[in-house]
Amino acid sequence: MKITLQRKQLAGWLPEMLLVLAPLFLFVVLAKEVVKNNFSSIDWYLLSYFHGLANPSLDRIMLFFTSLGSVKFYFLAFPAILLVLVWRRRWWELKGFSLSFLGAVLLNNLLKISFHRIRPNLYLIKESGYSFPSGHAMVTLAFYGMLLFFAFQHIPSRKWRSLMAILAVFVILTIGVSRVYLGVHYPSDVLGSYLAGFSWLVVSIIAIKRLHCKRVFLGKIEKLPPEHWFTGT
Repeated sequence: MKITLQRKQLAGWLPEMLLVLAPLFLFVVLAKEVVKNNFSSIDWYLLSYFHGLANPSLDRIMLFFTSLGSVKFYFLAFPAILLVLVWRRRWWELKGFSLSFLGAVLLNNLLKISFHRIRPNLYLIKESGYSFPSGHAMVTLAFYGMLLFFAFQHIPSRKWRSLMAILAVFVILTIGVSRVYLGVHYPSDVLGSYLAGFSWLVVSIIAIKRLHCKRVFLGKIEKLPPEHWFTGT
């Protein structure tokens, strides 16, 4: 009985660990190449390509999307979402959202300090701080990715789930593209951010799912149904 239970638990952990470790491994490989400047030719080629597309109309579009991942946006959006979650008494969603967002902010700053990569000089806007990995792209993935995960727990319709997933992916990717278009990040900065950000998002989801389990006799863990993961009931 114990062996069967352990096998079931291991089978449940393996896909989750793969979702964490696979992008993390790719991030480490990418980071090593970035440190060696092996991506410089590709980075500058793509930067020059996007720079050549610049025009006033596209500038406004990209500035709008980049604003959806800015400090000013999160300064308003993050507390607003927390207030809604408190008002609705969604305590597990509150913990999960805070872990995903604040953890991504902290992790990104630590990585920037570790690699201290200088930003490109083709910028259409002025940004401070180091370049690798992109804070906009990484935090955006953690922010919108966790909101999408919550939405999947409460929306039964596959049609609406699919539409929300498409919208979230579109926003996340477009914000990343906007950072390259505006010349404040190399493409490898954005790619690295998505890899590290996805790993952190999965870690955050695993953490809140595991914490929101109902413990029963003999240490057996009985998972609550998905609709009760974040309701606190």
